Amino acid sequence: HPVAMTADIRAFFHMIHVIDEDVAALRFLFFEDETMKNIKDVESLVHIFGASSSPTVANFTLKYHADRIREKYGEEIFWQIILSFYVDDFLSSFPDVATARSVRLRLTAALAEGGFELTKWESSHPETLVDDPSAPVSTLTPDTFATPQAQDPAPVEETDSKSLNEEIEE
Repeated sequence: HPVAMTADIRAFFHMIHVIDEDVAALRFLFFEDETMKNIKDVESLVHIFGASSSPTVANFTLKYHADRIREKYGEEIFWQIILSFYVDDFLSSFPDVATARSVRLRLTAALAEGGFELTKWESSHPETLVDDPSAPVSTLTPDTFATPQAQDPAPVEETDSKSLNEEIEE
């Protein structure tokens, strides 16, 4: 199909809560403040990026939600959710702009019912991303869809690991 479209689910893992009896599985040590002298035990109430279980739990949750909204939004949206997501990334193609726009609007509404916000929409045909098909597309520029340039990371302070280890042992 000639009309490609992509999107991302904002903060996907953080939108999926951990059940109370499993929060200990996402327990980790963290510093209490910037002095990095006192360590505290922290349990995450949401799934975190980097945990080996998070992608599996997230995929299950998305498919579960697709099943919940299937009757209301129909087979097309159900199958878009089932087949066109890789974890939180959506990628699909459509035969024409009207179909792509329609799927984008219905998919956005369907996922919003589960608390998921689709962001970072991109398309091979920018008019797909205009909600009102009668709106002039000439107002769109390449800057409208540009991804911000990555900024230099903030400097990281070096820590004397020997003194840190001694404090932990105490």
